[in-house]
Amino acid sequence: MIGSVKHGSVIVRRIINNVNLQQHQLPFGRSTVFRGLSYNTSSIDYFKIMGIEQTFGISIDTLKIEYKKLMNKHHPDRHTLKPLSEQETAAEEASLVTRGYEVLKDDYERALHLLELSGVPMEDNVSGDIVGQEVLMNVMELREEVDDAKSDDKLKHLLD
Repeated sequence: MIGSVKHGSVIVRRIINNVNLQQHQLPFGRSTVFRGLSYNTSSIDYFKIMGIEQTFGISIDTLKIEYKKLMNKHHPDRHTLKPLSEQETAAEEASLVTRGYEVLKDDYERALHLLELSGVPMEDNVSGDIVGQEVLMNVMELREEVDDAKSDDKLKHLLD
């Protein structure tokens, strides 16, 4: 399990980085101003964009409400008659809102985002060795013994 978490987090991290580069690379290297905040690709705070408190335990219902409000305001279709620069800005803002919603609605991505905002991003080289090899070996041995136990008495013996 720990190995799959390690491997999964590396893959997810690379996917998130790719998505950030693809979806949030602003045209011509520009930054954008949204909700009074200036953003570039390395300093996106989706909590501020979505207008919700920066915490892991968010209300998904509140997130949905804020997402709908923001998309109602910033969706590119609402800006088709405006100058091209305003259309581009609306598209960038809608992209930030959509990505923010996607990140914050998912527990794992929200946790990664909070770590990044706290200055402790998950690194690709994280070993996943939180408890040490000895503990993992003991857990594996105990699981094998539980699987091999054919009676309640043998299981009770494992508790001692």
